[in-house]
Amino acid sequence: MKIDMYMEEKANMGMANTIMKTAVIALSIAVCISSFCAYKATTSQRVVILPPVVDERIEITNNDANDGYLKLFTRYACSLFTTYTPGTVNGQFEAIKELAAPEYYAELSSDLEKIKAEIIRLEMTSVFYPREFEVRRDKKEILVRGIGKKTASNTTVEDGAMSYVIGYRIINGKFFVTGVGYVE
Repeated sequence: MKIDMYMEEKANMGMANTIMKTAVIALSIAVCISSFCAYKATTSQRVVILPPVVDERIEITNNDANDGYLKLFTRYACSLFTTYTPGTVNGQFEAIKELAAPEYYAELSSDLEKIKAEIIRLEMTSVFYPREFEVRRDKKEILVRGIGKKTASNTTVEDGAMSYVIGYRIINGKFFVTGVGYVE
């Protein structure tokens, strides 16, 4: 009788071992499939941003972006650089420095300090309304055409059509300014 009980217990253990092995193999396969799916999702991800201020779809992939994203950030950078008063120039130029590409930061900072000193000394006021954006992907720059007005001590210095070129780079989905220039 004890032998029957032992044999039955041994058969149950063998069956339990088989069930455990099957469960371990199934879980291993599930982990492999899950890991492959996670890897595939992270390598082919795309960020789509549509905040309330944006009226078109914005896409960022790797180190490039669609025209909507470039125009949005160019408009922002351009407004910081071209629309100012002696009272607002400090805050705006600090915000531009946050957009500067790492290798361009020192040069931009130096240039902005000189411009800021002139703005304060001459009591300059400037406003610029961008009208057209021309994205030049091969040169990594954007040409911005618009209407602007500059005054110094309540005297109009410049009024009418103006153009600026903004160099850019996109690193890990972030827009960086690599150059800002006035085009005559």
